[in-house]
Amino acid sequence: MRRDAIFGFLDQTLISATNFLIGLFFVHLASKADYGLYSLGYGIIALISSFGTALITTPMTVLLGNRERSERSQFCASMLVGQLLTHVFTISIGSISVAIGWWLNWLDSEMALFAMGIGFASLGVLLQDFFRRFNYLILKPIRVFSLDLQYAVILFGLLLIAYLQQPEHMYFWAILAYGSAAGLAGALSLSGCDFRCFPKLSLIRESLSEAWQLGRWALGGVIITWLQNQSYAYFLVWFSGTTSLAEANAARLFLSPASMLSTGLMNVFMPRMARLKANNDMTGAVRMGRKILALLLLATLAYAGCVLLAQRWLISWVLTGQYGSVGPYILAWAVVIVFQAARANSSALLQIFREFRAITLANACSASLVVIMTGALIHYYGALGSIAALAFGELMMALLLWRAFARVRERVAG
Repeated sequence: MRRDAIFGFLDQTLISATNFLIGLFFVHLASKADYGLYSLGYGIIALISSFGTALITTPMTVLLGNRERSERSQFCASMLVGQLLTHVFTISIGSISVAIGWWLNWLDSEMALFAMGIGFASLGVLLQDFFRRFNYLILKPIRVFSLDLQYAVILFGLLLIAYLQQPEHMYFWAILAYGSAAGLAGALSLSGCDFRCFPKLSLIRESLSEAWQLGRWALGGVIITWLQNQSYAYFLVWFSGTTSLAEANAARLFLSPASMLSTGLMNVFMPRMARLKANNDMTGAVRMGRKILALLLLATLAYAGCVLLAQRWLISWVLTGQYGSVGPYILAWAVVIVFQAARANSSALLQIFREFRAITLANACSASLVVIMTGALIHYYGALGSIAALAFGELMMALLLWRAFARVRERVAG
């Protein structure tokens, strides 16, 4: 298990470094407007990816332990094919809608192309996300590391080509490179799986139907969580333009490794907690969750402290002069990621116990607070106010999820 945790940590380090370098690519080689538009596109792709997490990979993680060992491979294959067919159908409908909007002059050509680029990129990202979770699920984190290493190499190769060509809309080509690299890396991972044949349509329908019973509440949760985490970006663009969003996200770059850490640890340990729960060892699942929480909080606090101590050096040596005033944003983002770490454990345990409704209700309360506060605080404090609103929402969500899981434990014990 320690070896798996190490590979999980290495993988998140790789992903964090990749995202950090993408940010530096825009900071040094593109305009603030390009960086802001890329951030908006990335946020929309993150929402679509969350749909896959809610409807496919999280239910797959929870349900796999109840399958006979001989059925598990085909169950996962049916979930993969179901996800791909559903998303291809959705992209087709979306592309037709965008084309009609362009034909009717409701969308200009640049916006229509941007929307279609996001749809294409999201297909590749969903494929990569599926194989990430699948390999964690079969306890093969080294394969996840290999997958993400291939993704990083392909991505930077494509970005280098885009930079040498100096296209007019760099943000659009960067989004295409992101989706293409993710899709190619995901496709390469398929060769390492033992999916023997195309699953029957009846099995696909059955698997998706069973997943929907869990995923419908999770779907509401991820939409609300996305609103909470991304509303600041759209408020900033609305009130201050894309350059203001670029500054806020440049500051966030330094804290991205810590925010990725919780995702990495939960990807490694959540399948193990699910297996303990499936074997009726609820005490063991909770004990493992507490250990992960303690490790996560210590690591997050230590990392955030180091970034804060070194922020002047980081700003002067890593960013360009046009981003020289982002120091206060770094402190604000540090508070956000500490609160995010605090809620990660309760969220994972509630998923293991299939309490998706409780997560959605907690998300709804915290997201409502964030949206209301963002609109008010951004008017008076600009980008700093929007990040502060997000921090308040994360704190509220951590408290609500902790209370929700405490009620679950009381009910199970009773």
